Amino acid sequence: MRGIVEKGSVAIDGISLTVTMAQKERFEVSVIPHTLSETTLARKKQGEKVNLENDIIGKYVERLLTFDRQDTGGTGVPATKITEEFLLRAGF
Repeated sequence: MRGIVEKGSVAIDGISLTVTMAQKERFEVSVIPHTLSETTLARKKQGEKVNLENDIIGKYVERLLTFDRQDTGGTGVPATKITEEFLLRAGF
C-alpha cells in the first residue's frame, strides 16, 4: 500500500488505473467501460493474483526522501539528505 494514493495511479497487470479510494489495507480504482472491454480486467475473479505497480512519481519522491549522497573517492562532497521538512519549506 506504500505509494498508493487517492487520485494517483496504479497499474494492475500493466493496466494503468486511477485510484479513487486508498485505505490502510485496500484501495479502489476507477474503470471505464472501454478499459473493461479492451483489457483482461473483466475476466479477473475475486482473490485472483495480479501484478501491481505503483505510480513512478511516488517512487521518485521516496528515492529523494531516502537517498544519501555519500563522499566517494575523496571528493569532499558532504553527505546530504532531502527531508520532508526541506520539501515543505520549498513549497512542495
